[in-house]
Amino acid sequence: MERMNWDNIRLFLALARSNNIREAADRCNVSYSTISRRIDAFERQHSVRLFDRFPSGFALTILGEELLVLAETIEERVLEADRRIFGQETTLAGQIKLSMVDAMATGLLMPDLADFTQIYPEIELELDIGYSTADLSRRETDLALRFTQNPPEELVGSKLVTCGTAPYATQAYIDRHKLETKPTGGRWIGYRVGSGTPAWVQNSQFPTLPIHGQILSLNVQKEACKSGMGLAMLPCFMADPDPALVQVGPVTLSPRFDLWILKHTDMRSNARVRVLSDFLTERIKRKRVILTGTRPYR
Repeated sequence: MERMNWDNIRLFLALARSNNIREAADRCNVSYSTISRRIDAFERQHSVRLFDRFPSGFALTILGEELLVLAETIEERVLEADRRIFGQETTLAGQIKLSMVDAMATGLLMPDLADFTQIYPEIELELDIGYSTADLSRRETDLALRFTQNPPEELVGSKLVTCGTAPYATQAYIDRHKLETKPTGGRWIGYRVGSGTPAWVQNSQFPTLPIHGQILSLNVQKEACKSGMGLAMLPCFMADPDPALVQVGPVTLSPRFDLWILKHTDMRSNARVRVLSDFLTERIKRKRVILTGTRPYR
């Protein structure tokens, strides 16, 4: 058991899943030389070869493939134990990690998050801001505010609201391309790489305008729109408060932004997860008008 410690298994799994030592190091938050040294030492100690080394990366040997199956079983048990222990904590003190996209954190919810830290000063709130889906099963986050229509079965939570979206542009861009009368030119700012014209463009006021560029971040889309790069389909809660942007079409549900608050089933009894979940649910429900974009258009 001393030789087969969990840390070695964790590094082995990271390298087996990525086949790239630098990517594995990023996953484990260690230097790439640490992974290389530890894997080499493990192989020498047991006189085995778990990986074949190639210029393009690492490939599992037959023995490595067998160990991978066992290691994944061990990993799941360790993760389950970690979730269950954390899930039973009853103190309103300590760390909790919350995952959401940048657009939710930077404007809409930051005043509320500041209030939370004042109300619960012993809770250390860590924000995970990004567009990759944090894995609650692996405790990459403890609670998630997520835009989704189909949450995974192992998660529990509730749909808080469906956010309205609308097309926005600057007044100068609207005037230059006659968007309020008969469009002459203009372009959409895209948010996802893909072929064909997406449904949200086809169903919009401007179905014939092309998409130029792809920007994943909603905040960066908004800034690009403000700078005159193009027309953007943005959540109303982001664009309506900004005087630099003008709504040039009615509110729609395409693309669909169903906002859920989610946690793993093992986390439902954790006191910190519970109070943060209840707090965010109540604060978000207060913002229903701006989130749904139900104010009159024009």
